[in-house]
Amino acid sequence: MRINSNKYRANIKAYILDCIELEIYENKQVREATESEKMLYVLNRFTQEYLYEFNIRKYKGNLYDILTQWLMGLPLNFDYQDYKILRVAKQVHEVEFIDEKTEDKILKMWWSHLAHQILNLINANHPDKLNETHQKILSYRMQNMYSGNWSESV
Repeated sequence: MRINSNKYRANIKAYILDCIELEIYENKQVREATESEKMLYVLNRFTQEYLYEFNIRKYKGNLYDILTQWLMGLPLNFDYQDYKILRVAKQVHEVEFIDEKTEDKILKMWWSHLAHQILNLINANHPDKLNETHQKILSYRMQNMYSGNWSESV
């Protein structure tokens, strides 16, 4: 399947932003959140709900894996049924048909692909906040490596 990378990136970005439902109340009026506000919301919610000691140890401090697992718990409004995932894949790739082998790959990689795209969007909008999150994980890892706790199985 051949794709136009720029079109695909724009399409998957639009899909992700559409799935993040966030309204901002200002001066007694409601407005749709900006891309930056949505990405900050996702990062803050993720760190509050899922980025804690057990998960840092379980996923060996890999932010990408931790975010993938959080997304699999359906905290946001992403499609999760196979037929809907494939429908979205056709839309973002702008194709009518996807062969069975590619379908299997898309379904297998759906959550990790979303995590990758979300991390890219967060990095584009809030590199400082993403760096803080990486530093938090790193400091936890260093603290526990020297205490002998890091290598314990979870």
